Amino acid sequence: MAARAVGFIGLGSMGGAMASTLSRALPSLAHAAAAAPPLRVWTRSDESRAAFVQENDHAVAHESPASLFADSNLVFLCLSTSAVVQDVLAQSAPGIKPGTIIVDCTSGDPDTSRDIAAMVAEEFDASYMDMPVSGGPAGATKGILAAMVGGDSTMLDEQVRPYAEPFASNIVHVGPVGAGHAVKSINNTLNMLNLLSASEGLLALKRFGVDPAQALSVINTASGRSLQSMVRIPTEVLSDEFNYGFQLGLMRKDVDIGGGLMANNFPEGTLLKALAPVVHAAHAAIGGNEDYTCAVKYLEQQAGVELRSPPPADH
Repeated sequence: MAARAVGFIGLGSMGGAMASTLSRALPSLAHAAAAAPPLRVWTRSDESRAAFVQENDHAVAHESPASLFADSNLVFLCLSTSAVVQDVLAQSAPGIKPGTIIVDCTSGDPDTSRDIAAMVAEEFDASYMDMPVSGGPAGATKGILAAMVGGDSTMLDEQVRPYAEPFASNIVHVGPVGAGHAVKSINNTLNMLNLLSASEGLLALKRFGVDPAQALSVINTASGRSLQSMVRIPTEVLSDEFNYGFQLGLMRKDVDIGGGLMANNFPEGTLLKALAPVVHAAHAAIGGNEDYTCAVKYLEQQAGVELRSPPPADH
């Protein structure tokens, strides 16, 4: 495989971890380490760009997304919303060349993804695929993210997969453009539903007099367990850390995308539909910049107890 000129746009907590892992891997992806081009990076913050290249030897910063595209033929994007992706691509237009492959790792909107793919093909003779990921910054650093991909499967396997594998150990083609973002929206909706439903149950047990940690010690060996009960609640909630690395505002956005998917494709559904009002209320009470696990604090406010304190003594 000939070495490609790779760019990465978006160096937030998630994108930064993915880009850092990719930059370290690029030399091994070339036939000879000396032939490996550096990872081209851009993000809006001058300070973030400078810090990234200072911490990653095999990376160079660009002053604009158009400049990055002009020097790259495979570009990953990891941004906050599909609207931001559209804005960045508009800024990048002078630099986008025919044949460029754009891989959108944003947790985006599937319908907008289709619009972007059509625009990219028509205006630039370039290709677009959606590749949202799951597993958090820690998973990106360890190279164990799950990636759900919508787009051309041959292009994925022959042109993109080798450059995504450094940060994603499980890359699954799930369908045409937009399918990756659709799956990601349901994944994150289930993530939040599992977190909040488990927390509701634990709060009820707490008020009954059962210690949440003791309850989880048996639930997590029984049929009610989930990633949220086994990992997220013990690690982030009971520990009082609340620092997984994904903002509540972004989770609210993903839950809304999932809600739109449900409304358009299974309007008869009720359970996932019930989640959005709770997430919106938690967002209003807690704030969008807080870690998404802080939504549990909203439930604690409603219950009048915290999962981190001992159960009431009068039970």
